[in-house]
Amino acid sequence: MTWDGQEYHIGAADLAATEPLSNLVDRYPVGRVDVSVAPNEPGERHVFACGDTVYSVSNWLEGSTVPVAAIEALIGALGCTG
Repeated sequence: MTWDGQEYHIGAADLAATEPLSNLVDRYPVGRVDVSVAPNEPGERHVFACGDTVYSVSNWLEGSTVPVAAIEALIGALGCTG
């Protein structure tokens, strides 16, 4: 995904095959969807469930973050309701 000229990696996995994040840095809601933030050295990743799928949005740039607006747009595009 490209957001404001920056590339972000989106991954997806079956909800039943994933394990909870053990190294949470933050958590925030987007509507009724709970988004977890974890380190993804040297950047970060944001993880959320939508239906039977867990999505991960990450970057690898030191000192940078994934914009919450990008996560909100993705969740809206996927039609996630929590």
